[in-house]
Amino acid sequence: PNPVSSISYFNYEINETSHASIYLINELGQIVANIYDGAIAKGIHEFSINAQNLSNGVYTIVVNANGS
Repeated sequence: PNPVSSISYFNYEINETSHASIYLINELGQIVANIYDGAIAKGIHEFSINAQNLSNGVYTIVVNANGS
C-alpha cells in the first residue's frame, strides 16, 4: 500500500523450496533494509515492514529466489 505510515504487510509466492533474499531499496538503488535471507519453503508467505523509521520517499521491495 502507498503511502505507508507505520507497518505494512506483503505477500509473495515461492514456486519451489529455495534460498531467498528479500530487501528494501530506496530510489537511489541503495539497500535500506534486509528483510530476510535464508532457506524458504515452497508456498505463499507474508512479511511486514515497519516504515516508522524510514524517510519519506519511494521504496522497492526485491524478492530474489535461487538467484533470480
